[in-house]
Amino acid sequence: MTRKRKTNTKIIKNGRRYSKEELTVIRITYGVILISLGLIGLLYEETAFLGDFLFKCSRYFLGKCWFISFATMIIAGLCIIFKFSFGYKYIVSAVAILLSVLIFLSIQKDKSIGFELINNFFENSKKIFNGVITNDGGLIGTFFYSLFSSFLGYMGIYIVETGLILLSVIIHFDFNDKDFDQVKADFSNYKKQKQEERAKRREEAQKEKERKKQLEKEKSLFVSTDLRSKDKEFEKQEIVSVAKEIVSKPETIDSKPIEVLSFDLSAPSQRIIYNEKNYKLPGIDKLDTYSISKKSSTNNENAKVKWEELAEVLESFGYESKLEGVNIGPSVTQFEVSPIGNFNIRKYASIEENIKMSLAVTDLRIVAPIPGKSAVGFEIPNEERTAVRLSELLKNIKPEYKKNPLTVALGKDITGNNVYASIDKFPHLLIAGATGMGKSVCINSIILMLLMSSRPSEVKLVLVDPKKVEFTKYKEIPHLACPIISENEKASDALKKLCVLMDERYEKFASIHVNSIKDYNANEKTTQKMCNIVCIIDELSDLMITHRKEIEIYIQRLAAKARAAGIYLILATQRPSTDVITGVIKANIPSRIAFKVASSYDSRTILDTIGAESLLNNGDMLFMESGSTSQQRIQGVYVSNQEISRVVSYLSDSGYIPQYEDIFMIDDKGDDFDTNVSSCNNDPLYGNIKSWVMTQKTVSASGLQRRYSLGFPRAAKFIDALEQEGIISGSKGSKPRDVLVRTDEE
Repeated sequence: MTRKRKTNTKIIKNGRRYSKEELTVIRITYGVILISLGLIGLLYEETAFLGDFLFKCSRYFLGKCWFISFATMIIAGLCIIFKFSFGYKYIVSAVAILLSVLIFLSIQKDKSIGFELINNFFENSKKIFNGVITNDGGLIGTFFYSLFSSFLGYMGIYIVETGLILLSVIIHFDFNDKDFDQVKADFSNYKKQKQEERAKRREEAQKEKERKKQLEKEKSLFVSTDLRSKDKEFEKQEIVSVAKEIVSKPETIDSKPIEVLSFDLSAPSQRIIYNEKNYKLPGIDKLDTYSISKKSSTNNENAKVKWEELAEVLESFGYESKLEGVNIGPSVTQFEVSPIGNFNIRKYASIEENIKMSLAVTDLRIVAPIPGKSAVGFEIPNEERTAVRLSELLKNIKPEYKKNPLTVALGKDITGNNVYASIDKFPHLLIAGATGMGKSVCINSIILMLLMSSRPSEVKLVLVDPKKVEFTKYKEIPHLACPIISENEKASDALKKLCVLMDERYEKFASIHVNSIKDYNANEKTTQKMCNIVCIIDELSDLMITHRKEIEIYIQRLAAKARAAGIYLILATQRPSTDVITGVIKANIPSRIAFKVASSYDSRTILDTIGAESLLNNGDMLFMESGSTSQQRIQGVYVSNQEISRVVSYLSDSGYIPQYEDIFMIDDKGDDFDTNVSSCNNDPLYGNIKSWVMTQKTVSASGLQRRYSLGFPRAAKFIDALEQEGIISGSKGSKPRDVLVRTDEE
């Protein structure tokens, strides 16, 4: 083996070349000289002429603080020998303290000020140097005292002293803006707390006064209520007696008795037809309140620990990396890591299991690279997860999304920003994931968002619920385009009717030369505006088992053409397999949401890429929007059953009945006269129409069309049902039909 020759590196200094050994000797020599001079000065009484001379010079400049110069020499010598250096801030802090002490020692007892003091110092400099005359502040203290006192006066010296002390303390302890902001915040919080306590006491006192007034008011109301109830009971008895007389003496027409309907006068008032002017959207108070989410200190500390562990793992495999950023979201933390040097970033995925074991995490997702950034993302679960509430997203919604009735709130992304989307930009959506991962909550949040932000004249829903338990709570909302569908055969028929409705709308577009629902509604020739229709299918797999061929055909037609007609599809399934999510469906539905799945195979079935198998539960999802090839990780909105009940109760209690689309109320299998009445009784509008007809003298199908905004097939169906029940007469050609059973309209 050949030994390597040791080469002495030369360092050029002051035009000469020195070796490292020579520089070390020079450095130690300087340090020893400084320490020696400092000790000679401190021991001036025992070190003859040199010590006495150094002592007099130090006393001349520093006065009573003469020993500081020698202590500084000793400390400087030790620092030179042992290669120790003080920070710049400590040196500045020490100089400010020394200067404040020297100025303080130079303050005159007779409060004399000005440059005369420094002039007297120079006149007696020899005596001061030899110690005949003592000067406590020395040349430095006297000079600065004369300078500041001539400009600021005697009191100004104390201001300068205070400023120097504050400067030294602030620099030494490294105060920053955050420390002062914290003091201000603590003071403002204390003040706010006191104000809240006073306001709470005033509020309690005011509530007590109002409660007493309410008790007195209720006592007076009870008396008047009793009187009004007696009057109403008397009126009811009168009306019932008249009705009994009519029943006991039935009239006959064409030898057929007229059927007289009975009325339950104790029942609540009948529900009303939707009116655009009187309709009020549900308020945000119907939703659960939210607390302003702050970054958890636990997650912050956990992120620091996990990054140190991640850096060690990467370094152990030879992948040198640096941290570019940390994003702490509601459920996961993302480390933005950029590699040092040139190597294939796909190598990170090869050590995924090693990273999971070292970090002790159950799930890990590696994004290589992060879209739009020159970094790789490592996403790990948070120690503390934060729920995302719909009320928070509704309160902070942007104006451009607020104006669109088809806007839905999806949740928060990995950086904590709110994520919104518009259904007309999807325009069709596929939602898939394993059981219990948050699919149903996501669908309910979409429905609830539409109910909160849109009117029935703007958006209507077609809800298909093969499970028969998921959408039953929405059966009385006015946004329904048809009754909730729970049978597979009717679901296939509903999709077929959506295709027919789509074709009818395109015919209307062609008649006025427009190509979309937006242009049609804005056109001056339009007599009645069209509403957007969103069809939501909760479990697609059940439909594909029984009506696979028909469902695929209808979905393909709607996905290809229905967007411009204002018809949109949202399909959901908990079985992400190729026999459910077929190639035809995937090709026509570009927007997709994937929740956690069991394997990467299922993830590829939904998103055409891996990643969904590494998600968490409870609403953690990947969202791929139409036209994008990258996925966005989102913590979905959480909507509780209580929130849904409050919003649905508000809409149902408002009295508006669903105005079903005419095409869904027509039976394609033929008009069976015997079953016509029973089918009309299932229509929520039939009761109102019957009550109104019995207050008129004549009625026609065109009259029903004008009053209730119906199509002719549905109006004709109601006319046939009224004729069968004996309420109106038979057909009289072009003349209106006579009403046979009438009630006086109050």
